[in-house]
Order: sequence, then structure tokens, then C-alpha cells
Amino acid sequence: MFTLFYDDNDDDDEPGELELPQRPSAEEELAALSGTQLAVHLSALLQWIGESKPVTSTGALKLAEIEGAAAAVGLVAKGAARNAKRQHIPGFNTESLEPGAPLIVKTMHELPLLSKIWAAMEGGGFIDIGSTKVRPTPNAEAILVHEHPAHLAALRGLMANFLSVSVMGEQEWAPWVAPAAEAQAGLLYAAALEKSTIPVSLLENPDTLENLGMDEFAGRLLRRRMAELEELGVVTMDGAVRVQPALVPMVLLALGRHIGDGGGASPLLPGSVNAGPTPTHPVPLLQLKVAIEGTKPPVWRRLVLRSDLTLAQLHSIIQASFAWLDCHLHEFNVGGYNGITYGPIGPEHDFGDPMPEDEAAVTVGQLLKAEKDSISYTYDFGDDWRHRIVLEEILPFAPGAAVRCTGGRGMGPAEDCGGPWGWQNVVAAVNDPAHEEHTEYREWLGLGPDETLDPKEFDREALDEELTELF
Repeated sequence: MFTLFYDDNDDDDEPGELELPQRPSAEEELAALSGTQLAVHLSALLQWIGESKPVTSTGALKLAEIEGAAAAVGLVAKGAARNAKRQHIPGFNTESLEPGAPLIVKTMHELPLLSKIWAAMEGGGFIDIGSTKVRPTPNAEAILVHEHPAHLAALRGLMANFLSVSVMGEQEWAPWVAPAAEAQAGLLYAAALEKSTIPVSLLENPDTLENLGMDEFAGRLLRRRMAELEELGVVTMDGAVRVQPALVPMVLLALGRHIGDGGGASPLLPGSVNAGPTPTHPVPLLQLKVAIEGTKPPVWRRLVLRSDLTLAQLHSIIQASFAWLDCHLHEFNVGGYNGITYGPIGPEHDFGDPMPEDEAAVTVGQLLKAEKDSISYTYDFGDDWRHRIVLEEILPFAPGAAVRCTGGRGMGPAEDCGGPWGWQNVVAAVNDPAHEEHTEYREWLGLGPDETLDPKEFDREALDEELTELF
């Protein structure tokens, strides 16, 4: 991987023994780091958080807070109105977005830059995310106060943590993610070395991409990732790819290498996000039917997904499949009342005994092994949306997306409407001008004068496209 990017005629040099750029003085380093757009964004987001900001039970910013957070990192975006359905919201399709118009998102994680900075700050111990609020930790003062004695060290650590998240901490899965991440790691390591000259044109070279095991999609992702690092001031790409000298130590630390240790491996920063992409080896596919119990008319989806996806990933898939906003607690259950429950693990999810098993540590294929096996998924313990997940068929591996929607019925119910019975009441009220709550619920759902609500409405192709983008 490294040698494809390394352009040097000295065959005796090994990658781990190559000469590193001369390290600048502390004053020069501080000036260089502080002048990057990355440092500006990191500081601005911490300043925006202030004393605290509200978060959902999953630790994500609430929709009303996304606009301010996005602006802090240089993005123009807004959270969708409560209960808005994706197909009714202008601004989800970036290709048709008017210049200067905000991108409308249903979760902060649809803004990759914001999500990565958020993860870097949490992993580095600069913010503490509780069950209802995010607060800066004492470490944040070292970032915000330039005269703080630990300012340079804190800035180094936070930048290295961001790079580890950005390069090696991809949380979503797609066949092209792993090759792009591996190529970017090799490219950045090579570009950090003083003797390396890597033409930008290599990123467009089909032969280079093929040698790196990348297809068109992986190449596009690699170029997008490198362009983001250029905008953040981490690299320059004027003819050749080069890492800014002051950021070389952070790049090497993020890639798990000590400076001057002969290229030996070292751990990433404590607390950094480094889950890595899901493996791309062939595995069986599972055809699942996911149905929301108690809904009339029935609401269900048929999904075909890789058996090595985790329950945490299945949670994200179900959220997208029914247009849930991931604003409430959830859990998986195997075996009924006395069975095993799975859910997110962490201090912010500790609500006493019994603690659930870690949903990120078990795959769907480990629990659903034979046709007709089933598990349940409950979302929002107030409205109590129970989803029954049944394995319909085990299919042979086929390359392509990690998850596809092949069928379904019914509109995903609105959040906070009172469960299946409450949703039926909302539908009845919205479609009946004589209903005493007709106007109230239409305003609540954000329906225009000529809009109707069809509870049977379901766009399989739109969901399939969304899932392909998600994973």
C-alpha cells in the first residue's frame, strides 16, 4: 500500500526508516496549528456548546440544535421539523439544493464533518455526553484559553483524535469504505515524509486505484476525504499531496506510529474512535421482515442485509426504514420477558440493573440462524413501538450494498404520537375536517393546505436508495 504512493529512487530505504521533516519550534507549531481551519472549527464548536446543550438519549444533538452546531464547523444545515417525512422536506437532495440553502437533516450524523469532530471531542475527553445534555469537560478550557499552559498539548491531542476518527474510524459500512480508508492511511503516511512527492494526479489514475483494490466509488470517497483535509488545513494538494509540517506528528500518531521509533506500531490516543469498517469478506445474506406490532393498516419492511452487521447497525437500519428520528431509547430482545436484551453501552445509558448486553458486540447472524427465528426491537419506551424481526430466508453472498429494501407497506408513524393507537387517531384527525383535533394535528405534522396523509404510503425505491447511502 505504502510503496504505491512512495516516489523515491533509493531502494535501500524502508518506509519505517525514512527521514521525517524537521519539527518546528513550539511557537511555530502553535501558530501553524491554530491557523488551520480544523483548529478554528474545534474551538468554535466548543464555544457554541457553552455550559451545555440538549442531546437525545443516544447522545446526538437534538434537531433544533443542529443549525448552530453546523454553523460552528462551517456548514449550512438545519434539523428537520419534528415528525417531518423525508420525501416532504426540500433540502435532503444535495444535488438539487439551491446555492446558500441549508441542507435539511434528520440527525447530526448526516453531516459527516460535524459527526467526526463530535466523536473526536468525546473520544478525547473534551466533552461529556450525558442522558440529556452535553457539557464541556475541564479539558476544554485548555483548547479555549490560548494562554493555558496545556493549550498546545490539548490542541495536538484533539487534532490527532480527529484524524484517527476521520481516517480509521468510519462507522458506516459499504464495500468501498475499507479500501478508501486503507488507501488514505497509506497516502497520508507517505505524504508526511519529507522525501515523498505524491502527485495529486495519482488520485485520479485508474491504474493506481485498481492496484490499491479500489473501484470508482472508493476512488471518489478517497478524493472527497482528501479534499476535506485540504479544506481543514491538514494537507496541501497543489500539484503534490503534502502534510502540513506542524501536523506530521499528529498524522503519524493518528495512524498508530511513534515518531523516530523505526516505524513500529503504537496505540491510538486513549478514547479515540477506531471501530474500523465492517469486514468485506463474503458472508451469507439474511432476508428479514420487520413489522411494527399493532399498526392498522400494517406497517412493515422486507430487508436483505449482510449477516455480519451488528445489532447497533441494525438499529440504524430500522430507524431509517420507518423514518424514526432516533430521539428515544431502544433495545433488542431475544427470548421474550426472561430472555436477553441488547442495547447501547456506556455511562450515558446506565439506568441501573440489569444492564443490557452490548448491541455493537453481536451480529444479526449470531442471533438469527435459521428460518423463522425472530427477535424484537422496541423503540421509545413511552410510545412503546415494538418491532418483530423474523428471518424469512438465508441467501448466498452477493456483492453490493450491505442492506437493501425489497418490499414493505405503510408509512412510518410519527414520533411521540402515543403508539399504534395514537397513530390511528392522528391519521383519522388529519383526514377528517370535522375532527375536533383536525387543525392541531395538521399543524403538528407540518402539512400544507393541499397535502393529505395516506397511512398506506410507502416508497420502496426511495428507502432502498437511502439505505444504500447509509451503509
